[in-house]
Amino acid sequence: MEWFVEELKKSDVISDDVKIDSRMVCMKSADHVFDLLWRLVAHDIWFT
Repeated sequence: MEWFVEELKKSDVISDDVKIDSRMVCMKSADHVFDLLWRLVAHDIWFT
């Protein structure tokens, strides 16, 4: 999960200042998972 978040940051899909706790995402914490998903959806909407 850490690799995935780092690749998203390198590709400018999410900004560098965004803090996503990959451990909490892997533990299926709803707040962290939904935050990550929302950022991916918002990026997709912005570029479509």
